[in-house]
Amino acid sequence: MKIFSHKKSGLTIIELLVVNCIISILTAAALLAYFSQKDKAYSIVIIHDLKNFSKQSSLYYMENNSLPYSKGDVIEHTNRIFDISRDVKIKVTDLNTQKPFSEKFTAVGTLRNKSVRINMLNNTTSDISSGKNKSEKSFLTEFLLYFIYILGIGTILVVILIFISKAGSAKK
Repeated sequence: MKIFSHKKSGLTIIELLVVNCIISILTAAALLAYFSQKDKAYSIVIIHDLKNFSKQSSLYYMENNSLPYSKGDVIEHTNRIFDISRDVKIKVTDLNTQKPFSEKFTAVGTLRNKSVRINMLNNTTSDISSGKNKSEKSFLTEFLLYFIYILGIGTILVVILIFISKAGSAKK
């Protein structure tokens, strides 16, 4: 006598949640790497613009014996004298207009959440955005936040899919 058994095909809830966890881990790691590289790219753009601004300021001063800006001025990409990337703003923070390249002379460049300071006397730069905009999140904290967000969204999608499949099988 043969007994027919009907085995349902598909994934169990536990299997779906495990797959969701694996996908969440991989996605959180990818997002963390993406945003880290994006911050590095912003810093590189700002540093490039600040160093060009310093060189162009020096050339302008040598030709005109004055500068076209003063302390507190903000220079943007629409400025016709200096080549500055779109969305980058350079603010002159310290400047002695009588002797700009012999005393303290600094500027700060900003792009979105990144800020970099340049000492125009020796062209040295330093990232000043990490303390004020990063809110001291560690690598693990950021990873866990991304993981929890993605896991929550994935779990909601799994529940919706289960609900839809149950509703579809109930109609038959």
